[in-house]
Amino acid sequence: MRTIEGHASRDEQGKVTALNPIQQRFVDEFAFQCSYCAPGFVNAATVLVEKLQRQPIVKSQLEKVIEDSLGHHICRCTGYVRYYSATRNVLTDLGLVKEG
Repeated sequence: MRTIEGHASRDEQGKVTALNPIQQRFVDEFAFQCSYCAPGFVNAATVLVEKLQRQPIVKSQLEKVIEDSLGHHICRCTGYVRYYSATRNVLTDLGLVKEG
């Protein structure tokens, strides 16, 4: 089992040296508001990245795959748009979405 803290890269002393792509994109796109739901969204989106690294999807399936992966998480601040956008962008940036 991983916690949200377990996704980042750390040095020998345990200091965070880099966030994983999902964490970084969520920060860059200001997806976090109160952060109550952040661990669930980070974990779900990271699992999605790992799944699609094994088998990328076609662009026409992207929205459904994101909804299926993140849709069961509840955001009290209605931050869904930013979480979904950040996930969509990182999947595309990592080359996990094919045309078609």
